[in-house]
Amino acid sequence: MARERRDGGRAVRRAAHLESVPSWQAGGVWRCLSGAAAIVGLAACAAPVRPTGLAAVPTTRPPAVTATVTASTTTVRPSTTEAVPTTTEPPTPPEGGVIAARLVSARLGLVATASAGSLTARLWVTTDMTHWSDVTPPGLVGVLDDVSAVDRQHLWVTVSACALGSTNETLWRTVDGGLTWLSSGVEGHMCAAGSTSLLSFRDPLHGAIASLEPTGPVGHVLTTADGGRTWQGWPFPVLGPVVFPTPADGFVAATSAPEGSPAPLEATHDGGRSWAAVGVAVPADYVSWHVLYGLPTFYDPSHGILPVTLIKANTALVVWYATADSGHTWSMRADPHPVGVAEGAPQIDHVALTAVAGRDTWWTLGWNTGGWDTQVTTDGGRHWTTVRSAPPWTTPQRLDAVGPAEAWVITQYATVYRTDNAGATFTLLQPPSVAGVGR
Repeated sequence: MARERRDGGRAVRRAAHLESVPSWQAGGVWRCLSGAAAIVGLAACAAPVRPTGLAAVPTTRPPAVTATVTASTTTVRPSTTEAVPTTTEPPTPPEGGVIAARLVSARLGLVATASAGSLTARLWVTTDMTHWSDVTPPGLVGVLDDVSAVDRQHLWVTVSACALGSTNETLWRTVDGGLTWLSSGVEGHMCAAGSTSLLSFRDPLHGAIASLEPTGPVGHVLTTADGGRTWQGWPFPVLGPVVFPTPADGFVAATSAPEGSPAPLEATHDGGRSWAAVGVAVPADYVSWHVLYGLPTFYDPSHGILPVTLIKANTALVVWYATADSGHTWSMRADPHPVGVAEGAPQIDHVALTAVAGRDTWWTLGWNTGGWDTQVTTDGGRHWTTVRSAPPWTTPQRLDAVGPAEAWVITQYATVYRTDNAGATFTLLQPPSVAGVGR
């Protein structure tokens, strides 16, 4: 049985048994997943977790300022432009530190914030990357796991009840840009360290929730075909973000694997009932290299791009694969391309971040001697524009790109940086503080 409640002029329909959800635990630890996973805050974490998909970095921390560098165009190798050395500390996360973020398009971004001592999180939307609208669901209280959107009207939020020792999860959804919200209970995750739920919607109706429990490790995937009103669940083969380009075809990229073993990509072609490992043909010269699969990005239900990172000694390369049949088969689209230099022995966290912004537009972000290399191609890997910089972060966790110039970098320190010029400059995004913000 459900009933309708109005709060602050917004209608909220909630299931009667979900009237109470937990408070945000003050001083929660920031944790991130790699690749396409969102940055999330977890009350149960005891310490930050190093995600996959990261380049090794020095212990000194760059300053919180906008970095300006010179771009160069290369066809094979990254630029050798010298970076400006810095040793100052990174920015302290502002009150209202970021706990989840998603760049949807060049005109739409979502950021969720929470501050120490706060009992709730806030959800902010921007359409110009400067001004922010508070679209927080009235009554949202708990550990916000993730956010998702496909346009300005259709938004989703998952909130965990772990702060009260419950495994309940609440899904909030809106079809009018946050004027009204509906909430319902979905199958949640355990409350052990690192557990979370990751959202992925491809259109207003079709989406998925990956529920991750790394201490198991166990998990499950939920899929919906009605915008989140009803869900169907299946066991999950590995822990990582998920994408479903069609109701039947889905992929999950593992966020970790033992050294010397490939980080697997698993696929389902029956809606999640069964899963099998995906394998691609690595070029003959690289069969002895460590293989890390990214999460494929689909720009229509049939066509997608898969980044595969190869690591050996101090070198990291990315090979790009394409599919025209919803991921049933993959063929190499572009030759291996250098993306960075790993420090020390090859490990799973010595990898560049990747992002696919379209059929021929791909991004990489990787550590190289003296700074970070931001690389962009707009012709499917034939030519790359490379920017060497000393940007205002030390540990990037996620790269979201939506075109040849626009991208967000989400960091371990609960901050988001934006570039609108393919990495020539990065600017700190600053949604309003949680503290003191009224309805």
